Amino acid sequence: MGRCPQFNYFSVSLADSLKAFYLNVVLFGLFRPNESFAFKIRSIDWIGVILNAAIYTVFVVIFTFAGSEWAWDSGQVIALWIVLAVILAAFAASQYFTVFTTRDNRLFPGEFLRSRTMVLLYVCQAAVSAALFIPIYYIPLYSQFVFGNRSIQAGVRLLPLVIIGVAANMFQGVMAPRLPCYLSWFLISGIFTLTAGALFYAAVDTNTSSSRLYGFSVILAIGAGLTQQAAYGVAPSKVPPSRIPEH
Repeated sequence: MGRCPQFNYFSVSLADSLKAFYLNVVLFGLFRPNESFAFKIRSIDWIGVILNAAIYTVFVVIFTFAGSEWAWDSGQVIALWIVLAVILAAFAASQYFTVFTTRDNRLFPGEFLRSRTMVLLYVCQAAVSAALFIPIYYIPLYSQFVFGNRSIQAGVRLLPLVIIGVAANMFQGVMAPRLPCYLSWFLISGIFTLTAGALFYAAVDTNTSSSRLYGFSVILAIGAGLTQQAAYGVAPSKVPPSRIPEH
């Protein structure tokens, strides 16, 4: 997308920082008036796209059917693991050797792996996403088995986690341009998330009251919400302007 300083919400106004939403990327991909449709099609890393889609497909199939339909040591699961490893190797090779693409157009910018900050941002984003979405899956299951709730009632027990998480995320989005020391956001988020995780692990059993479950959920929601989108705002400030669309 060229030079887009508005993607760095730490150096611009709050109004401009809102332009960093991925809607802009989609619209830019659809409407590039100075380039022909054929050129846009040719610029896509088709090998990378296909292999990347295959990676996610095989990965999901493994963790969907293994343990439920197939045993973990069954031939089907072992074969899928082998297929996944082969596809991963092929994807890595296609990106490293830029097969049928160019360094600028390849799907995965491998040189970002040499950046300590970019790798840590990825790790933090993966961790905070797991901290939010794993409880979203398991809290309703816990409520159904322990409290005997029906589906809707079990879903209602997620409201403290969801509402506080969204509020914390919005708070961080508003305050980040005013308090641009992003390390402090990750530190505070980590403290809340780690505390909540320890409470869920050590203090939740079949006798845990719903009030404690809500309280732990609120603590976790604050931690996960404060940095749920932070990495997407930090990453553009750590790469050259011409590389911003690739982060």
